[in-house]
Amino acid sequence: MTLQLIRELVARYPLFLRKLRARTEYEWRWQFLCEDGWFDLLDTACIGIESECRYALEKQGQSIPNLPYFAGAMRTHWELVLKVRNSTENSRCVTEIVRSAAHSICERCGAHTSDYSVRRSSFCEDCTQRRSDGR
Repeated sequence: MTLQLIRELVARYPLFLRKLRARTEYEWRWQFLCEDGWFDLLDTACIGIESECRYALEKQGQSIPNLPYFAGAMRTHWELVLKVRNSTENSRCVTEIVRSAAHSICERCGAHTSDYSVRRSSFCEDCTQRRSDGR
């Protein structure tokens, strides 16, 4: 994922991405091992988990070290895997929804595609062709 998109996520979700903020921008790229097409999925997941963090902090009086936090996002076997530490039932549900949604979204361009079990790839047909052509 491009550094610009990662910066957007870090700026929008300071509680959920708090451990990432402590690292250098160079290290950020190693925490997002997927391409730009899945940005919207990651953004949606971060909204849900950031909201949970804010609620737990403000309404339930939990301390920041006990809140869920981001530990990485990657493509594994054509799926988007979002790693969350200190996870809760809500954050586990959010990560499962994102994993399932990634099956029908191209990792490179974000276009809706046929199910990955048919394609055996995280890319749509156009991006797969461009990739094989070297573009």
